[in-house]
Amino acid sequence: MSIIYKGQMVNTNNYLTVFSGYSLDVLDEIRLAILDDTPIAPYISSCKEDSYRLGQLRLAIKEYVPRKFLNPYMSGACMFKIRKGLREGFDMSPILKYVRGGAKPSVSSHTLERMLDVILAGGDISKTDFTAIANNLVGVVCEGLLKNYPMWLFENETLSEQRVRLLMRGMALNIDVSPFVSSEWSDAQIRCIFLNAKLVDINFLLSIINSRFSTECIECVVFAITNNLDYTVTGAKDSDGNPVFNEFQMDVLNTAMQNGVLTEEMCNPQLSDIEIQDKYLAEISNKKVLGGVLPKD
Repeated sequence: MSIIYKGQMVNTNNYLTVFSGYSLDVLDEIRLAILDDTPIAPYISSCKEDSYRLGQLRLAIKEYVPRKFLNPYMSGACMFKIRKGLREGFDMSPILKYVRGGAKPSVSSHTLERMLDVILAGGDISKTDFTAIANNLVGVVCEGLLKNYPMWLFENETLSEQRVRLLMRGMALNIDVSPFVSSEWSDAQIRCIFLNAKLVDINFLLSIINSRFSTECIECVVFAITNNLDYTVTGAKDSDGNPVFNEFQMDVLNTAMQNGVLTEEMCNPQLSDIEIQDKYLAEISNKKVLGGVLPKD
C-alpha cells in the first residue's frame, strides 16, 4: 500500500510529512490512493488545490480508464463525465482531439463539459471544431448538435446567439441556412424569408433577391411568384445588385400585372412613385370594365 512520488515511496506512515501543507481533502485523496495502490503521483501537484479533480483522476485510474483520457488540467466534472461515458459504452474518442495527455485542453473546461454532455446524450460532436466556435455560441451549438443540425456552419463566425437560434428555426424547416450565415442579411430579412418557406422554394427565391431587398420588397417578390406574375419585374436589379424598384413601386407593378395593364413604360425605374402610379391609373381608366368586374386594387 504505497505510491511512488518523485522517486520516493510514500505510504500511510509518511504521506502527511511528504505532502505537508496540502489541504485535508487533498490529503484524504492521497491516502485513499495509497490504500488502493493507485498511481496518482503524476497528478498530485497539479491538483494541489482541487481535491475533486484529483479524486476523479484517482477513480479513473482505478477503473482502468485509458491514460490518453487522463489530463491534470481538465476539470473534475469533465473527468467524471468521461468516466460515465466509458462505463456506459459511449465512444468518447472525439474528445481526444481537444485533450492531449499532459497538455492543457485546447478548449475551456466549460466548453469541454458541454461537449461531453452532448456525447452522453447520444449526440455527435465529431464534425464540429469547437476551437473555432465562439464562447458565446457553445451552448446553442451543443443544442443544435443534439437535433442533428449542421452546427459546423458557425465555425469561425462572430454571430449573436439570437441569430444562431433564428437560423436553427430554418434548419427545423429543412432550409439550407448557409446563405444566411453572412452578417449582410438582417434578422428581419431572414425571418421574412423563413415565414414564406411554405409558399416558395427558398433557393429559387434567393436566385432572384439578395440582402439588399428590404423585407417589404421580399414580400412583393414572393407575392409575384405565388400569384404567377412576372417576378423578374419586381425582382429586377441594377448592375450593382440593388433592386431597381422600391416596395411601393413593386406593389403598383404587381397590381398592374394582376389587372393585365402593365406596360413597358410603366416599368421605367427612372420614374418616381407617383409617376408609376399615375401611369397605372391611366391604363386602368382606359381599360373597359367587362361584365361589371372592377379592376383589382
